[in-house]
Amino acid sequence: MYDDDEGDGGGGGLNNSSKVTGKFQFIKHIGGGSFGEIYSGVDLKTNEPVAIKVESNRARNPQLFLEYTIYSKYLKSLQGFPAVSHYAHTKKHNYFVMTLLGHNLEYLFERCQRRFTEKTLLMLADQLIERLGVGAIHDSGPDTV
Repeated sequence: MYDDDEGDGGGGGLNNSSKVTGKFQFIKHIGGGSFGEIYSGVDLKTNEPVAIKVESNRARNPQLFLEYTIYSKYLKSLQGFPAVSHYAHTKKHNYFVMTLLGHNLEYLFERCQRRFTEKTLLMLADQLIERLGVGAIHDSGPDTV
């Protein structure tokens, strides 16, 4: 499904000639961590920008399909969460394709010389509480405290 699965160089070196199922083109690496790497990409049919999350099939604790399921079943039309559109796996990798959102919080923090204003912190807190309210905070009440 990944057109260049044999040529990734062993280090996850996906490049802008790499594709997922011939439908999505990788553009550049934009982040990563313990549970996979994220690339910007493009939908070859619509020319829309996308994000592509990639996980090695050799991951000790594979999480990508679970993450895809959570996004597609539980978070699918909620503001602030990406919409997922595609899941694929190959001999070496698992992938899912989602909406490409804006910059991450770390990037924005660095851009502000590592100092957010009080207004920015309050706006972030409001958004965080709103998103956490999807499950944890919304369902809590006097009986659960």
